[in-house]
Amino acid sequence: MMKIIFYISLSFLLSCASQKKSSKVQASYIVGSWRLITPTDYNYPTIKFTRGGAVFNSLADTIYGFSFTIRGNSLILNNGYKIYKNNKILKLTPDSLIFKSLLEKKTPQVYVRQN
Repeated sequence: MMKIIFYISLSFLLSCASQKKSSKVQASYIVGSWRLITPTDYNYPTIKFTRGGAVFNSLADTIYGFSFTIRGNSLILNNGYKIYKNNKILKLTPDSLIFKSLLEKKTPQVYVRQN
């Protein structure tokens, strides 16, 4: 009876560990072009991620270039002068990208993949 309880407990712990591991962001999903769903926002309405870096555009004709990494559920941006670490990703799927905050924006930013 003790062996059965042990194996059930072990199976439960392993399944919980694998679920936690799968909650990490899939970095390969971020590569591509993204469009902010709020059309009136002038900061970063489009973002493009490549394997070499990220380009953030604004409606004010300003282009921001970054190198980036994904660590856990955070997007870390580096423009060569400053590192921006507080870009928590709430959701990243092949079709949607939701940030809890992004750079100076402290409200959720919702993007959809652009074709």
